[in-house]
Amino acid sequence: MIRSFKGTVTNGYGVATQNLNPVMHLIEARTQFLNLVPGTLNVDIPEEYIVFADAVVLHHEYPLNQTSNLNETIKFERCIVEGYKALIMRPDSHEIGDGQFHGKKHLELMGQVKFREVLGLANGSIVEVEVGGDEQWWKSGTEAKGLEPERRSMKEKLQPSFVVTKEAGREPARDPQDLERLLVSRERAGDVEGMAALYEPAAVLVGDDGRLVRGKEAIREFYAALVASRRKFSFGEQRAALISGDLALTSTRMPDGSITAEVARRQNDGTWLWVIDRFSIL
Repeated sequence: MIRSFKGTVTNGYGVATQNLNPVMHLIEARTQFLNLVPGTLNVDIPEEYIVFADAVVLHHEYPLNQTSNLNETIKFERCIVEGYKALIMRPDSHEIGDGQFHGKKHLELMGQVKFREVLGLANGSIVEVEVGGDEQWWKSGTEAKGLEPERRSMKEKLQPSFVVTKEAGREPARDPQDLERLLVSRERAGDVEGMAALYEPAAVLVGDDGRLVRGKEAIREFYAALVASRRKFSFGEQRAALISGDLALTSTRMPDGSITAEVARRQNDGTWLWVIDRFSIL
């Protein structure tokens, strides 16, 4: 369901550009929304809003956490700002309790244009922000391709922390905690083959209905049916992985309160794949 806010343009802290620049390649790759311009448009809204993440930058990937004790995961949700495609950027710390820093009644908006200039906005201006639409809604938004010719290509911006496999064009899991993020992102994109690629050939999966699925091919068929049902996975709160040698136990608390549990194994090339995946242990 599309939700619309009439927000008031205001000032931010002035640090979004320097904080986000080191991870801009991750944001663009994971949201599949390219040519983002630096900085954010800051908007106060009349009610609290919890960001439903379409993509995340995890706490260990965010350089600001190395120089602070925030330990933030950054969430990104697609939105449309006065007809233009955009992203809401929200550090998870802003949603804790009553909301730290900007809090839950504030949106930081990223886009392919400088909204203040293109829309003629100043502090106090009213701007409409839509969230929660489907793929057709997202496609209806305006893209401003080519407005930033000085921006580097995706290939030039890739860093060692984000490696695309040549054969499939997909990001491998370089850390066991990457697997959950990759699964959710690929499910939301309808990438069934990419979801199955996160499992070993003899992996075992137990769905939230208790059904046991054995083997990578059966897992692919399981996810094909799930994607066809139009169900959408959500990002949850990941626990730190427990690693012993080439095995890792991973777990995520989902928004509905359920808790997942998975066992991953390090592969010969240093990447990780799931061996066991249980949707809910409760």
